Amino acid sequence: MDELRDNNKNIVVMDKITKHIIIDIEGNDNNVCIKSKKLTHTLNLTIRGDNNCVRIGEDVAITKELDIFIGGSNIYVEIGKGTTIGQAIIRFAEDGSRLEIGEDCMISDEVEVWGTDMHGIIDKKSYKVTNRAKEIVIKNHCWLGAKSMIMKNVHLNEGCIVAAGAIVTADFPANVMIGGTPARIIKKDIEWVRESPKLLVASQCDNFINVIENEDVVVNIEEHCNNDMIKGWGFLKDVDSKFTDIYLEFIMTNDQHITFSTNKERREDVAAAYQDKKYGATGFWFLLPKYLKKTDIKICRVICKNENIIRAKKIEM
Repeated sequence: MDELRDNNKNIVVMDKITKHIIIDIEGNDNNVCIKSKKLTHTLNLTIRGDNNCVRIGEDVAITKELDIFIGGSNIYVEIGKGTTIGQAIIRFAEDGSRLEIGEDCMISDEVEVWGTDMHGIIDKKSYKVTNRAKEIVIKNHCWLGAKSMIMKNVHLNEGCIVAAGAIVTADFPANVMIGGTPARIIKKDIEWVRESPKLLVASQCDNFINVIENEDVVVNIEEHCNNDMIKGWGFLKDVDSKFTDIYLEFIMTNDQHITFSTNKERREDVAAAYQDKKYGATGFWFLLPKYLKKTDIKICRVICKNENIIRAKKIEM
């Protein structure tokens, strides 16, 4: 880790000094620690004050630009491990306030996080400031949609999804989708994954529920797959497997059907074993999403689909 110090006791520690990281500090005793090795796009950090602390965790990635402005003293900002950021601004200017963004969050484009109103609002009768800022807490695995705004004194619990364009001014529980201005709950008991929606296929759409298991499907699951990975190969007999899509259908203990398309990889050993090159594209692997617990799976079937030919075979988990 590289370490920079100046005469005002400001300390900057980072894995590597690069042109993408621009740090401008005016003040004393400020501390910046950047652990991520994935900051290949612009990070602008401006500090105007004393005794502030900024922590950016391991594997934090920026795909466009992150602009952080701290205009006060004793302010703490932390971005947790594995969080990804498209384009965002963070503004904190009230002494003693703090921002905590948890691990594995996803922050989209044009997102704004305001830990301050920047200007005071005074009650004319009591002469008290009515818009004091304390903290913003965004727990692990939250998704902030494009052009959303998170305002001061907000707590978002784990797994929250903030819809595009939402303005969040209140606290929300875990695993809800919120949207609107001001934001309100629009869906409950949800969980998001980083995979594209095209990889999440409802079984009813392909009529997989009614597909009968058939010996025309040959399936092998490799012994070295672990609790998180299902890996192997499968194909339809006497059908060109190069044009066959392979799905995994899970029947849960509550009898719910969930179907995923698998990732393909060439398996020349399969082609060699069956002495036919057409089986060279039948390998597949699938990483179980975090919300899908192996203990909740009752049955798993491999579905091979080639044009209008659909066949299934049960596999042991």
